[in-house]
Amino acid sequence: MTQTPSDYENSEQLLKILLAREHARVDAWFRKDLRALDALLAPDYQEINMFGRFSREDIQARIFCLLTLHSFTINDP
Repeated sequence: MTQTPSDYENSEQLLKILLAREHARVDAWFRKDLRALDALLAPDYQEINMFGRFSREDIQARIFCLLTLHSFTINDP
């Protein structure tokens, strides 16, 4: 009989994947590497933050060149 991972193990694995992706996204912002950021964003990507709602195209064409990330913290992942 094949043993399947528990829901807890699945959620822990998902958390690790999401944190790794978020750290990769932040790294692209810190390095101002639009190509790396582009590779991480889905074609239908939407970001909602304190400044509003932005599509992938908004991020690439308008926001990326204007925003400089100085620090980033993930609280209680």
